[in-house]
Amino acid sequence: METSAVPLLAEKQQGYNDCFCLAQQNKMIYWRDKEKLKLANKKGDKKDWYSHYHMTFEEADRIASMCRYYDEKLETLMPSFYLENAKYNDLFVFVIDFDKMEDKNGKKQPVDTEAPFFIDAKKIADHTKMSTNGGYHMYLGINKETATLLFDSINLLVTSGRPSYVCKKGAITLDKRIKVDLFCDTGRLIYERAGWDSDWGLTDKTQEIYELIKANFSFERTKDNRRSSANNTTRQRRSTKSNPKKKNISGKDVEYQGIVIEGKTENELKSEMTEEQREIFEDLKNIPSDCNDSKWTSVAYDIWHVFQTDDGDELAAQVFLWWSKRGGEKYVPFQCVRKWEFVNEQCSSGERTLSNNRWRAIMGLDRIVSEAEAQRQAEIQQQLKELGERIQAERQTKMPADNPTHPSPLGFESVDTNLSAAEPLTFRGLPIQWEHENVSADNALDEEEQSGNAHHRILWDAGKYKRDDFFRAIWGTDYKKIKEKAIFKGTAADNILRLTTGQRTALEYDALYHRHIDELVLVDEQDEKELVAFFASDDCSTAKETLRRLNYVDGVKKIATFGAGRQQTGAAEFTWCYTKEAVKGGNRYRGVALDWSLWAYGIKTAYNGFLSGKDAKLWDAVRPAMYCQYQNGGVCRMTYAAEDYQ
Repeated sequence: METSAVPLLAEKQQGYNDCFCLAQQNKMIYWRDKEKLKLANKKGDKKDWYSHYHMTFEEADRIASMCRYYDEKLETLMPSFYLENAKYNDLFVFVIDFDKMEDKNGKKQPVDTEAPFFIDAKKIADHTKMSTNGGYHMYLGINKETATLLFDSINLLVTSGRPSYVCKKGAITLDKRIKVDLFCDTGRLIYERAGWDSDWGLTDKTQEIYELIKANFSFERTKDNRRSSANNTTRQRRSTKSNPKKKNISGKDVEYQGIVIEGKTENELKSEMTEEQREIFEDLKNIPSDCNDSKWTSVAYDIWHVFQTDDGDELAAQVFLWWSKRGGEKYVPFQCVRKWEFVNEQCSSGERTLSNNRWRAIMGLDRIVSEAEAQRQAEIQQQLKELGERIQAERQTKMPADNPTHPSPLGFESVDTNLSAAEPLTFRGLPIQWEHENVSADNALDEEEQSGNAHHRILWDAGKYKRDDFFRAIWGTDYKKIKEKAIFKGTAADNILRLTTGQRTALEYDALYHRHIDELVLVDEQDEKELVAFFASDDCSTAKETLRRLNYVDGVKKIATFGAGRQQTGAAEFTWCYTKEAVKGGNRYRGVALDWSLWAYGIKTAYNGFLSGKDAKLWDAVRPAMYCQYQNGGVCRMTYAAEDYQ
């Protein structure tokens, strides 16, 4: 049994070739070796590594869904385009990647969506998606036979002999308002944070792309004289100076044996980094590079993993070069080149991982703390343990002789409880915390703001807020600016009752999201991080439900635009096992048949995990296995009919 997509869609097209790979938001590409994920690499013959970068959408989506379900560290793993030979039917995939431009102070500004080039490009693009760094990706199709002469006439094609078709980076429009990268049939990863769907086809826009680029750019036909070592480890040029032994370590460029190795300045490097990379770069400054070879190599491994970009290891190599130069007389240029060649080979093959715990935490790979913080937390726990033992001992000494099971009223002496506490949470620079207020059981329920006999309030900026009032305080009139409710009609109205209430609610947010994609409230990235941290800090019902919705794709924007309290209610009409698949404009749900052995295996595994865990509740451990299982690598959920509860 299979439901129709909501909203109803055209029949699925089978157009894309094996142009998808598995990638995380940090732009790392993975492949699956039996039951393990490994970093992809281009080591050895092409036939050995080609499949690491080239999967069908269905294969990549199946593996990504399974990995996200089982490992929260892989929550951003998505099927992603790898543009080498990427085709839809007979058309090659052409991508216009819009980047932020810097102002005169070096600060990156949002993409100018009112610029003529952006408006015209969006009109002809088959699909426009927002990228992870606030830019945009626009997708179109081209006919290579037609495009080659046209693109060559405007100097758009890559230099002859290089393994790419179009790879133009950092191109700025004639009016200086837009900066883009242009890609087609090149070894380039395009990561979409909201995922992709194979239903999203492309149409031939060869002529339109040619005219648009010709009108807005002027590319010179220049010969590419750069020589590369270890995947663009450094940029080199032959020196005209006569002394081959002269070394200049203090400047931007370094000459050695007649070769000048060009490095980038600190500001140039930072301009290419994400916020997380810049934070790690500042930490890197505190690591001395005049160290022994073992330490030098270890830091190089970590630099490789942190500063990877869509273009491979070029930024990482430049950061390694910049850091190595700080070693003073210990720095020897071509030893640096050879070292990076070795590091690149080791890391590309998956033999080395990011080991710096602080950097892993900043990159979001681990929920860990520094060694000093871990020690501090251990000391707090020890103090609490000693305090408990002390109180227990005092209670024992004051136990009445005639009834040893009940202590007499205690007049405790003051006990030093001035223990170190974790850093308080803040939002927009101000402290923020929860307040749980007990109320009488016969008070009227306050919707989702109450659980049991307690109200849950948010204390921030000298105010006490309900959840909705808090969001209204931070987003003003933008909050809930779209008040439209998703009404499912016809067969969809019946099929919606096959889903759990949580899935129904998520579907309503998805339906509204796709309908109003251009009207979403813009949310500051730092606000998003601080909101997620705050709602994750408490176990009350308001916090947990809000956190679930914040964790939707673009969840903060959905809450800001459509409100936090949407709910699809109604008793279940079916007992049904099903899978969920994101498709253009909605979701598709498919019924699946599961025998008891599969359910029993999952429940048994969850129960054994409960037995080996600490402070876990049995239902919390087993419930996900009761409602969700796996079959052929896909997530399967179950809806219970109302009568099944009776």
